[in-house]
Amino acid sequence: MKTSKALAKNIIRLKKKCALAGIPSVYVADNRGRWRSDSASVVKAAMRPGVPGRDLTKSLKPGPRDYIVLKPRHSAFYATPLQTIPEYLGVKILILVGLTTESCVMLAAGEAFVLDYQIIVPCDCVAGLNASMHRNALLAMAENLHADIRPGKT
Repeated sequence: MKTSKALAKNIIRLKKKCALAGIPSVYVADNRGRWRSDSASVVKAAMRPGVPGRDLTKSLKPGPRDYIVLKPRHSAFYATPLQTIPEYLGVKILILVGLTTESCVMLAAGEAFVLDYQIIVPCDCVAGLNASMHRNALLAMAENLHADIRPGKT
C-alpha cells in the first residue's frame, strides 16, 4: 500500500485541479452504525489522537463547499444521498478516489456503472491493502466497468 502521505498528496493535487474546473468534491464516509452522528462528528472522531488514518483525514479534511455523504453500511449509493447528488449536479462522470481499491472503491465503481455513470479511478489516488489486490482491482474495474484508471496527475 502506498504511504498515506503520497496518497494524500495525489488526491489533494487532483482535488485542486477539479476545483479549478468547477468539479465539486463529494466525500463518502463510513458511519459505522452511529445512526445519530453527523458528518462533523465523524470527521472529528477520525482525527482523534491514536486513530488509524488520522494523518490522512487531517490532510484531506472536507472543506465548506464539499458534499459529505455518510453511508450506513458498505454501499456508497444505497440508502444515501449519493443516489441524488450527482443527478442534482448534472453529473455523468464520477471520479473515485480513496481507500480501499479492492473493497470500497470497487464496490462504488460497480454501483456507479450500474447507474450508467462513466467512471474514472485514478490509479495514484486510490490504495489497496497490498499491491497485488490494488492492481487486480484496478484491472478488473478497467476491463469490466470500462473505468479510466490513468493517474490523476495526467
